Amino acid sequence: TQSTWGFMEGIGLSVVLSKLLLVPAYNSTDVEVHRHWLAITHSLPLEMWYTENSSQWTFDYPPLFGWFQYILSIFSALLDPSSVDITTTTVSPISQIYLRLSVIFCDILFTWAVFRHFNGNKSRTIAATLVILNAALIIVDNIHFQFNGLIFFFLVTSITAVEKKQYIFATILFTVAVNLKHTFLCMAPTFAVFVIREYCFDDGWNIRSVITRATSLGFSSLFIFVIAFGPWMRSHNWSPVIERLFPFGRGLCHAYWAPNFWAIYNVLDIVAAFIAKKWFGIEGSNGHSMTRGLVGVSSHSMLPTVTPTISALLVLLTLIPILFRVARKSSKDSLSESLAASALGYFLFGWHIHEKHILMCTVPLSLVALQKPQFAGVCLMLHMIAAISMFPLLFHTKEFLVKVSLTAIQLFLYRLAFQNNNIQIRYVRILVFTSVLLALEVYREFIHSFVFGDRFEFLALMFTSVACAVGNVFLFGVFWKNLFWS
Repeated sequence: TQSTWGFMEGIGLSVVLSKLLLVPAYNSTDVEVHRHWLAITHSLPLEMWYTENSSQWTFDYPPLFGWFQYILSIFSALLDPSSVDITTTTVSPISQIYLRLSVIFCDILFTWAVFRHFNGNKSRTIAATLVILNAALIIVDNIHFQFNGLIFFFLVTSITAVEKKQYIFATILFTVAVNLKHTFLCMAPTFAVFVIREYCFDDGWNIRSVITRATSLGFSSLFIFVIAFGPWMRSHNWSPVIERLFPFGRGLCHAYWAPNFWAIYNVLDIVAAFIAKKWFGIEGSNGHSMTRGLVGVSSHSMLPTVTPTISALLVLLTLIPILFRVARKSSKDSLSESLAASALGYFLFGWHIHEKHILMCTVPLSLVALQKPQFAGVCLMLHMIAAISMFPLLFHTKEFLVKVSLTAIQLFLYRLAFQNNNIQIRYVRILVFTSVLLALEVYREFIHSFVFGDRFEFLALMFTSVACAVGNVFLFGVFWKNLFWS
């Protein structure tokens, strides 16, 4: 109704206004990255987008995101011509404001998509609010700086289209999301199996209907890929694009280890190397290169070195059971938790994962947190870990209170929502673990440098990464238990 939508619009407006307060936040390197990408897409021909290397901020997103950057660059050039100059190495104040307002515009699209997903139902407004007040997403997009809200706009809209049985439209929207950020490919098999089951086999095993509908889905997805990759398909110059999108040479882990299985594996390797040297006099093979905080291919000292093939096989092993579940379950089962499970498996075992990739799990799972109580506890704890694992991205002391407040507000809202919906979860366990993570962050932020000065800087980051990784691996087990046996 009109009054319901007025209420929801008021919440959306409040969220947007609160994000405007974050516009003066510190400028991370990602602000410089996206300013440089504006210059690349505005000043250079398409064929040079993936070969330009005058700066360390090379373009490594899919072409469709490049087109989005190009659209932004048109208005940026009017406001500040230097912002699209490929030789510029700084970001002017007007460009900073423009870029941050662009993120907020994408947040408005995301907010609209979420409220539309919940269909204007006032009793479900709190559920929509939980989705858009994602502390980790706000930290990454509105403070650190990225455009994840744009990609999640297309993802949520595609899920809504699936629930409305608009399968062709849903396929187009999901393909757009993948072509904006290629890491969403980890969800593609799950999405494809779900849509094929619901759409192609809607009339049973009618071969003619199955082939016709599968062809329609295939061409819908292919259409987007052709639009995005057309220029490179025409020139047959694929190698620079593939090398940028899938940089296997960057190594297993990022400089700040993502809180996944490999963070735990790295620590086990360090402990094994220490024990081998201390007790048996056996020297490790490389002096713990994984702890140097550098991007690049590194090897382990004692444990077997992980290769891209091993990483891919483990991701595939986590994906196959989900695909079987999606293929066999009835249509009333939601797509959202299956997408979240696929993304979590990729996050835990994928190659060169960033901490920000956990957002691919939290957003779709939060869509069903109130409707499916068996996932409520996992969802809340995953949000807490996701938010705290982003804290190192904001390394200035003045931001500490902001990121803690965002996390606390989210915890409070989830607890309030669960109480109102009579959902029982183990709050004590979540509070204890969250408190441990916060204590580690207090140590990293205020105590470590006081004790060690500039030494062992990576050690404090490792504490946060590994502690969050332990929580994520635990949640993976609980999530799977609830997904397959609840």
